[in-house]
Amino acid sequence: MTIKTRLKISSISYVVITLVIGLVMFVSLHTLSQTLDKSRTNYTIVTSLMDLTILIQDYLVHPEKRSIRQCRIMHDAIGKLVQKEDEIETAEPQTTARLVQGHKEIESIFFQIISVQEKIRSYESAPRDLVELRERLTGMLLMQLQSMVADASHLYKLGQERIDDLLKRLAWGGVVFFGFTGLIILGNHILTRNALVNPLAELTKETKIIGGGNLGHVVSIKSNDEIGELGRAFNSMAMGLKESYDSLEAEIIERKEAQLKLQKHKAHLEEVVAERTAELSNTNEHLLKEIEERIKVQVDLLMEKNFSEATIDSLPGIYYTFDDHGKLLRWNKNLEKLSGLSLTEISESHPLDFFSPGDRTNVAEAIELVFREGQGTVEADFISKDGSKTPLFFTGLLADLNGTRCLIGVGIDVTELKRVQEELARHVRALEISNRELEQFAYISSHHMQEPLRKVVNFSGLLERRYKGRLDESADRYLDYLIDGAGRMKALIDDLLVYTRLDHSSPDRETVNLNEISAKVVADLREDVESVDDTITIDDLPCVDADAAEMNLLFHNLVSNAVKFHGEQQLNVNISAKNDAGQWIFSVSDNGIGMDPLYSAQVFGVFRKLHPTGKYPGTGIGLALCKKIVERHGGRIWFESEPGEGSVFYFTLGERHVY
Repeated sequence: MTIKTRLKISSISYVVITLVIGLVMFVSLHTLSQTLDKSRTNYTIVTSLMDLTILIQDYLVHPEKRSIRQCRIMHDAIGKLVQKEDEIETAEPQTTARLVQGHKEIESIFFQIISVQEKIRSYESAPRDLVELRERLTGMLLMQLQSMVADASHLYKLGQERIDDLLKRLAWGGVVFFGFTGLIILGNHILTRNALVNPLAELTKETKIIGGGNLGHVVSIKSNDEIGELGRAFNSMAMGLKESYDSLEAEIIERKEAQLKLQKHKAHLEEVVAERTAELSNTNEHLLKEIEERIKVQVDLLMEKNFSEATIDSLPGIYYTFDDHGKLLRWNKNLEKLSGLSLTEISESHPLDFFSPGDRTNVAEAIELVFREGQGTVEADFISKDGSKTPLFFTGLLADLNGTRCLIGVGIDVTELKRVQEELARHVRALEISNRELEQFAYISSHHMQEPLRKVVNFSGLLERRYKGRLDESADRYLDYLIDGAGRMKALIDDLLVYTRLDHSSPDRETVNLNEISAKVVADLREDVESVDDTITIDDLPCVDADAAEMNLLFHNLVSNAVKFHGEQQLNVNISAKNDAGQWIFSVSDNGIGMDPLYSAQVFGVFRKLHPTGKYPGTGIGLALCKKIVERHGGRIWFESEPGEGSVFYFTLGERHVY
């Protein structure tokens, strides 16, 4: 087999293996892309279900047509997602089928809730059976939503696992590819050494014997490839030379005596020529090396120059370099395009010529700062040749270029940034005005509702004392509904007044002993909790610079929540504080029913209740009050909880307010 054929087979093998491995990696990448798309769709389903849960809960609190429309829009969006079987994770068809079925059941249950709610609104006082039906349907709906969130999260997790598996396959594919590449390179090296290098070395060694005058020497032929053909050619040439040598040897002997003198002269001339040839060869080699080095340096310089210019021209803004006399030494095409000047005009311009007189002072100070301290920035309007202005943010660094102190910098267009900042500031101002108006409206409305509500409470109490037991059973039940509703409305308005009043005043700060505050809160709860001294424990708490009334309200709401949401086991509440790296963190922990961490974004909102009023009474403002009080004192509040495992509420009051 010829050397050419061997090399061709090796190259074809490398190409085939590369194509096969590349095809496998392409298919894996395509599968990975599809899996990523499905994972994003599953994640969108999870977030959409959470948003739908919030919208439905908002409808249950405020049963308005707007809430129904929002719920339907979100429900339809989820339906479109779960119906696209080719865009969601289908590793578990039964889970996907549950999502589709759950989507249909949510629609059915929600329409039943709307129907029941409409019936309740048609009554002046809702019948108990309709209220209980609405609560059962609400529980079923929330349970179905939680089940769908769990299924969608499970599908999302499966997708992530598939992504990890595909990434591992791609990694192994890369290892196999580089392994095969290394083996093929090693094989080519061995093939080249055995087929070319070693035979050529042996052939060179034997040809030197022939070249030394042994024309009878025969080159050994070990292969039938090109090297073998070359060896046979050398043998044929040696045989021809030997025959010629034998025919000339006789003539040489005859002329030998006549040429002795000529031979001596020739030997002398050869010595001289050899010496001169050696000198010229050394000189030529030196010149060749020097030429090669210079060519290499010129190529490197050209490549570096091209790379530098390409990098500078690809910058998103303008690039500039000028010396301490203001002479522009280098710039990119963006500067030419933005200024509208020619190369000659730019080279003859001073950096300050590109700015209006109002900005030149600031720009000159920034340039002076760079040459003095090494770096600086400034924002100014860049003036183009046509008079247009472009706001740019300039940066500059001091550099030494061939002994010359120069400023190197870039300018970035901040037009869009300024527009976004102005738009954001405008929205912030509008939002602040709207919030103030809403807070003022809530405060005034709740204040003016106190008097009519007080009359409703008083007269409903009079009706109960005078007519309770004298009318039929339905009348007594209606009185109970009236009194309970009026009482809850009064508590709601009182809490709302407290909440809005916090926005109309500043904390009345003083030194407050939190141990005394906590003890007073526990004493107030003695009537609600049996053996309160055994179930609520207070660790040693620090003194704080805070509003005493607000601290009392903060601890009362947190502790009463822990008492209200207790489980079947013996109540256990602990109030404590710890110093973490100079910051005090307060906590109120309990062993109650706990809650899902998914609701962490809504438990501190106004009127955000996670449980029906009939089972756990309250206005839904308590934790919102806690959040506002903590933030008014420069702190933050958060919680950790698991369903059935209890809850821990943490809060801080700012480092400078704790002793």
